[in-house]
Amino acid sequence: MATAIEINNLTVKFGDLVALHDVSLTVEQHEFVVLLGPSGCGKTTMLSVLANLLTPAGGEAKLHRFADGGKGKNFGYVFQQAALLPWFSVMKNITLGLAAIGTPKAEAERIAQEYINLLNLTGFEKAYPHQLSGGMQQRVGLARALAIDPEVLLMDEPFGALDAQTRVLLQEELLRIWERDRKTVLFVTHSIEEAVLLADRVVVLTARPGVVKAIVDIDVPRPRSTRDVQAAARFAELEAELWGLVRDEAVKALNV
Repeated sequence: MATAIEINNLTVKFGDLVALHDVSLTVEQHEFVVLLGPSGCGKTTMLSVLANLLTPAGGEAKLHRFADGGKGKNFGYVFQQAALLPWFSVMKNITLGLAAIGTPKAEAERIAQEYINLLNLTGFEKAYPHQLSGGMQQRVGLARALAIDPEVLLMDEPFGALDAQTRVLLQEELLRIWERDRKTVLFVTHSIEEAVLLADRVVVLTARPGVVKAIVDIDVPRPRSTRDVQAAARFAELEAELWGLVRDEAVKALNV
């Protein structure tokens, strides 16, 4: 497979505070990679550099393009909060990115409707964010990111603020969509269970300054569902392995 995300010797500082130090990582095209580690270890910072929202102190982070054979930014970003415009309807929030890349209105609405249907939002096209549950708002945010047909999805703990039941449902919807489209995904989470459910590989980062401590292959067969994965003995083994890697880093983070 070709490399979709390439991070070389990345260092990011906020004043005297070093968030990431000399991090190198590659993500292959169509791969689902999860970043796991304690709060403050630089997971969101890494996504921000890839999205060109932060400038690193050293090294580089690149997204490679394949549709036109070139290089450049072609990604969708799903935030911790849905980040919807409150004065826009569901339809208008989803077509926002399409409009930004010059998609004609009728075509943008057709594409948006596909994702509204795919994410079980049918009937809420004219609803406003305050009329939606938290889970529905996150579905709109995911639809907005997917609608532009990005080669890479950057997902910053998108289900972390949801209740447990809604979180499981959205995890399974994400798996279903990923199996269909096989987008390259770099996904941030604090949840070991979520990491094992979703990932091809889990990258464990140390407490700040974040460096790559370990990369664990998740050898649970796909397609996956929450019920099937949790019933597998290998799931428990992988959770235990990841907890062993994360636990000391979480303790360090608490004592910083």
